[in-house]
Amino acid sequence: MVSYPPPQDDEAPRIQRVSARYQPDNDDDGFNDPVRVARPSPSTDPTLGLLVGFALSLGLIALIPNSADLRYTLISLALLAFAGFAWLFGSMDRIGRESPVNLAWGAGFALLVGIPVFIAGGGILTAATRQLFRTGIEGTVMPLPAGVVLTYLVFVIPTAETLMFRGLLQSGRSFLTVGIIGSLWSGLFFLPMIDLSRFPVVALILAILLTLFNMTYAYVRQRNGLAAAWIAQVLINVLVFYLPYSMG
Repeated sequence: MVSYPPPQDDEAPRIQRVSARYQPDNDDDGFNDPVRVARPSPSTDPTLGLLVGFALSLGLIALIPNSADLRYTLISLALLAFAGFAWLFGSMDRIGRESPVNLAWGAGFALLVGIPVFIAGGGILTAATRQLFRTGIEGTVMPLPAGVVLTYLVFVIPTAETLMFRGLLQSGRSFLTVGIIGSLWSGLFFLPMIDLSRFPVVALILAILLTLFNMTYAYVRQRNGLAAAWIAQVLINVLVFYLPYSMG
């Protein structure tokens, strides 16, 4: 019978207990590296900017109608300041090298929505715009000059709202959510200018149109980008607000 020598200690199999508990590998100094959790940058959080914008829209109602233009300017500058800060120092989407096709789609959506509203609106749009763009001049409430209205509708309001809502707010959110919030904002921004005792139907139609427009801008932003949404808002403003105002 052949006998084998007993196994040495270094050759004998070792049995170790297996634990289901996670045991991280430690460094030589006995301490683990801290786990750092990325926090959202405050410069890309739209909450504060929206709260300030809504608060100003509500708080500055007392300026209507004698200083309505000042109210428009202050509120738009507040939105532009918060959105511009996020644009410069945060991670908000930039307007890159846009393709002409996307810009054409933005213009196409604006014409698709704006032209029927302009044709069907008639006197209602004229009455609405005469209420929206008036202020106190030498102690008398008068319509704003057409050049001032055009500046608001083409540069001031579209730039501030596009950067805040379609730029900062819509990053990571659905167009439906942004459209609803934008509609509430537009209602609080514009509707206090309407004399509800004289023009209740005008106020109702304007609220419906503002909702339609904001949904359009948010959808164009999702589909074709930020610049296309800005183009759409500028063209709709000209068709639905400026032309009835200047022709009235």
